[in-house]
Amino acid sequence: MTLNKARTYGTSTYFTEEITWNGGNNKPFIVYGSAFFNDKLTLHGSARIEIRGDAIFKVELSEKEKPYSFCITGTPYLVNQEGKLEVYENFPAGRTEACPPSKNNKWAIDPDKGITVKY
Repeated sequence: MTLNKARTYGTSTYFTEEITWNGGNNKPFIVYGSAFFNDKLTLHGSARIEIRGDAIFKVELSEKEKPYSFCITGTPYLVNQEGKLEVYENFPAGRTEACPPSKNNKWAIDPDKGITVKY
């Protein structure tokens, strides 16, 4: 499946087929929940993907340096050869950029500075 327009999924989502995402900063791919990618995920250009939960990959992402970015508020996982989840240790997140703050602006996650909470 090739995707060229902004996509938003309101709940956790299971993607069964290969996805090619031709996104951009003004065409984000957002999942409000966890996402399971059962097949290959190919990213082109400055694609921006936000997963507001865990991201589970059955196929490793390419480790080439790309202008894409991932914002995963949960944990990225990779399915190992035995079919079990393990933390995706060297997850190639692309550009280093902060996840956008939550809608109530009380917390935010920055990959370099960690979690910020306003009381």
